[in-house]
Amino acid sequence: NTIIVGVCAKKAACNFEFNTTTSTMTISGNGNMNNYTSEIATPWYSYKNDILKIKINEGIKSIGNYAFYKCMKLETLDLPTSTAIIGIASFEKCSNLSSVAFGEDLLTISDYAFKDCKKLKNITFKSIRPPKVFTNTWKNTSKNLIVSMPVASDKDYVASLGIEQQ
Repeated sequence: NTIIVGVCAKKAACNFEFNTTTSTMTISGNGNMNNYTSEIATPWYSYKNDILKIKINEGIKSIGNYAFYKCMKLETLDLPTSTAIIGIASFEKCSNLSSVAFGEDLLTISDYAFKDCKKLKNITFKSIRPPKVFTNTWKNTSKNLIVSMPVASDKDYVASLGIEQQ
């Protein structure tokens, strides 16, 4: 059982832990993750092809740009209430990602955040107000997405996300 640890933001108390036995990446601390300029700039680059699950703990306010770009084996993603911003291309090309649940404080899902996540089928929003999304946020994802949201806010989500109701 090997656990690799490191820092994912110098200005904030943000750390990562990768368990090689469970293939789980855990991000913990308080504040914003660093924004990265590419996938190779991430401190876990050499392990990205082994990540099956990502767990972001309460206290992390943003997922950095390109943070988990092309983690092609990633299947599940747990986001806490505290995460308000999903960075540019942060989960782009995570081709095995099948479901995502967003917390109540979500404000923005940046451009290309989930582009080419072709197996993404289930998206759950817990916030009453829809997040800001961009033209390419969901580009090349499944055409049959199942989107869950608070009942009282479904019309706002339909308008904001461009979701077709069935």
